[in-house]
Amino acid sequence: MTTLFVSLINILLLLLLLLLLLLLLRLLLRLLLLLLLLLLLRLLLLLLRLLLLLLLLLLLLLLLLLLLLLLLLLLLLLLLLLLLHDDYYYYYYYYYYYYYYYYYYYYDYYYTTTTTTTTTTTTTTTTTTTTTTTTTTTTTTSTIYYYYYYYVYYYYYYYYYYYYYYYYYYYYYYFYYYYYYYYYYYYYYYYYYYYYYYYYYYYYYYY
Repeated sequence: MTTLFVSLINILLLLLLLLLLLLLLRLLLRLLLLLLLLLLLRLLLLLLRLLLLLLLLLLLLLLLLLLLLLLLLLLLLLLLLLLLHDDYYYYYYYYYYYYYYYYYYYYDYYYTTTTTTTTTTTTTTTTTTTTTTTTTTTTTTSTIYYYYYYYVYYYYYYYYYYYYYYYYYYYYYYFYYYYYYYYYYYYYYYYYYYYYYYYYYYYYYYY
């Protein structure tokens, strides 16, 4: 009787142990799941942070690009202001190819006529009549004078390479770009409007 009772108790104890083990296993599984979830959350957070960082970097890059564009625009505006201003002009490198000059000789003929008139009067008197003979000799000489103007067409073939910004010089000292002396804009010398080789009026050689 006692042995049977002891064996029953043993079986109960074993069952209890099994139940405990099952409970422990269940707890362990839950814990593992929680850990996995935490890890996943962590990874997601890391990914989000990385994405945020990337976005921030992109924004920074865009801002930098915008700033650069603004700076370029400002520089261009400054250049334009300087170019439009009378005191400064920009140093343009002109690669110009040899000018071809064509000399046009323009002959203008005019005539002067010299007329010489010689009058000879001869009077013959006889007893009955008086005869008067008048001889007129006209000599006409035509002399031809000619003179010519020559003017020169300077044809410039040039390419501009604009190295913008950098040097700006004081105007009216020779070369390149604004007023006085040498190639390219308004007054005096080859190429545009007034006074010198190239268009129709104001030749300054004709008159």
